[in-house]
This record gives sequence, C-alpha cells and structure tokens, in this order.
Amino acid sequence: MTGPSILVCDEVRLVSAEEVRARKRRLWDRPTGYDAVSLYRLAYSSGVAALPMARPRSRPDPVMAEIAAIAAAHGVTVAAIRGRGRQPAVRRARREACYVLASRHPELSFPAIGALLDRDHTTIRYAMHRHAQLAGLPPVVRS
Repeated sequence: MTGPSILVCDEVRLVSAEEVRARKRRLWDRPTGYDAVSLYRLAYSSGVAALPMARPRSRPDPVMAEIAAIAAAHGVTVAAIRGRGRQPAVRRARREACYVLASRHPELSFPAIGALLDRDHTTIRYAMHRHAQLAGLPPVVRS
C-alpha cells in the first residue's frame, strides 16, 4: 500500500491518507477521553505523518458541556464551532465560546482554548475581545 506512514508509539504502519482522516474523525468525535492537541498534532515531513496515541483529557468535561450549550443556543453544532465555517451564526457562537471559556476558566490558556476550538491562540484573543465589544461586555483581563 502506498501513502504516508503513521507512527503510533513505537510501531509504524502504512495507511492511506483517507485512513488518517477517518482516524482523526473517529477520535475527535468521541464524547470523552481525548485531548484535541494530541489529535491534531500531525507532522507531515518527508511523507511520514506522526499521529501520537490519544491521551486522556487534562481538562474537565464541563468545558465541553459549555461549548455544547453555546452551540445549541446558537443553533449550530460543536463540529461547526470547531470547523472552518464562516457563516454569521457560527462566527457568533465561536466568539461567544472563546469569551466564555476565557472568562469562566482562567486555568485554560489561550493556546489550550485554541486547541479545543482548532484555532490559533491569537485568533482566540481577537474573538474574545470582539465578542466583548459587540455584546457590550467587559473585556476579559488575564495576567
């Protein structure tokens, strides 16, 4: 079989690119027990994709519950918030999720929130400030 290799712990298996995408989807869509950072840390160099084994989450489940509640309130899915969509409802939900996570969970860094939402930490900061500005809320100040 041709295609990239996946390095899982010390074992190397040849898989197709579609199998890599399917594995990412299966692990990402599981309701509990997986860390977004470990699922999306794919390093493509010289045709080898390194996919570390998913490790148990270090964040509490209430964080995911808050994202799901925000998604439901805006009529979008959690996958849409994590995805690349730019529809107005998705953008509003994503900005609100950034603001809520940053304000209610000071233990989560901007890169950690970015990993949850599959975004860069600077995007998280901008979305958080933009939501505060549009909603007339006080800005979240972090030290």
